[in-house]
Amino acid sequence: MYYQSLKQFKEIIGTSLLEIDDVRLTNIITPDIPFNLSKKELITLHEDSGCDYLINISGKILTQNAGISFNSDPFNHYATNEAKVSLAIYNLKNGELLSASEIFGKVEERGSEFRNNDIPRLATSSHNIMLTGAKKLINKYKKYQIK
Repeated sequence: MYYQSLKQFKEIIGTSLLEIDDVRLTNIITPDIPFNLSKKELITLHEDSGCDYLINISGKILTQNAGISFNSDPFNHYATNEAKVSLAIYNLKNGELLSASEIFGKVEERGSEFRNNDIPRLATSSHNIMLTGAKKLINKYKKYQIK
């Protein structure tokens, strides 16, 4: 998810976007940056990094039960893949949250007496749900793209 998100935000922001690893080459900043930061932590991060904004994206797989399945019991078969993605953009200088979004995705595999039980079905993985969710969240910011 990191590299896909980085590529998409680079298309929007251009060369103004710095990767955290590049910032760490020239500045001493905390090794772990939590997703939700207090105002004090944001201002400290601004002082330590010299950056004005932080884009924080987080993905979480909630369930991963559906995959390739044969529906041997059409009345009792049920499986889901679920994931969520959260995005937050902070103004480090002021210690303020500028924007926050979250998206949730779910794929369900249910038994059915109307399907051919000999044909396997493939459900979208939780990881792919997460990647698609991240892409959709980031696309909301395309209207701010630097041209």
